[in-house]
Amino acid sequence: MYYFIFRLAVLTLMTPLILLYAIAELPLKPGRAPYAIQNTNYNCDAFINSLTTSKPKEIRYAWLYHTFNNHPSGDGLDCVRKINALPNTSIMQVHLINEVCQRNRNCGDYELLHGIGLKEFREGLKKRDQAIIAKVDNYIKKSAEEILSTLKENTTCLVSPSLESNLDQQAAKVLIEITKKHFGERCKIVWNPVGNNKYGIKPIEGTIHELHGAHPKLKAPCVADLDGVDINLPERKSFHRLGAISISSAKKFLKNYSHCEASFLWIAEDNCIGPGGFKDPRSRTGCTDARLQAEVFKIFGE
Repeated sequence: MYYFIFRLAVLTLMTPLILLYAIAELPLKPGRAPYAIQNTNYNCDAFINSLTTSKPKEIRYAWLYHTFNNHPSGDGLDCVRKINALPNTSIMQVHLINEVCQRNRNCGDYELLHGIGLKEFREGLKKRDQAIIAKVDNYIKKSAEEILSTLKENTTCLVSPSLESNLDQQAAKVLIEITKKHFGERCKIVWNPVGNNKYGIKPIEGTIHELHGAHPKLKAPCVADLDGVDINLPERKSFHRLGAISISSAKKFLKNYSHCEASFLWIAEDNCIGPGGFKDPRSRTGCTDARLQAEVFKIFGE
């Protein structure tokens, strides 16, 4: 009897250590977050050349649809097509709607949410307001038609209806329903609430849960993204107003979220952010170059 109690106590004490060891031994799933790849100033060739040089086993990347698109004609998806055509591109994630600009009240007149307030959008979805639903449906339908045609059969597609969403879960579920209608079974749905969402940041059943920053609390299935937290690199120290982490911390980030579908590294230049205040995303020129791309890919350490 005493022996059984002793064995049970030892097992109880060891279980957390076994779980921690298991997490530590999971293979890393590093990715990049070149959100601005639809901006003509984003050096797509440098991004791809860095991939060729660093030779990651798999390519995982995330980007933001429409916001940065300044191509004078066409859909602005040339870079997406090039990356998706690479043989080892395993995951492409896309955020469809920019809720960040809505929250910051700086959406350009070309953005879906220009002139639509937080409450108006939330309540419009929940009440299925005809005008709001039609506008969202047309936007997502167009995005699906453009994006799905770029995918290889063996590339996993993750689609996040909104970047850093301000919505409550009831409204989010309506948005997810519209997204599923147009993307079908080809893409897995990601729910990405903003970290300080006053309605909470809990997962939504049937979706992949994504949070941003250096220390989000996430359980599988999940996506972690540094978005908003820059990395101090040997060739340039961060000027980003929200702060930055070291290379060693970035490596720790990849290790801490190896249980997720992907853990995306982001730097300010991935949004073409340069010194100074807010600029129209389409007119930004402070995009990442070959030198910075190479430094970020070194962090993968594969």
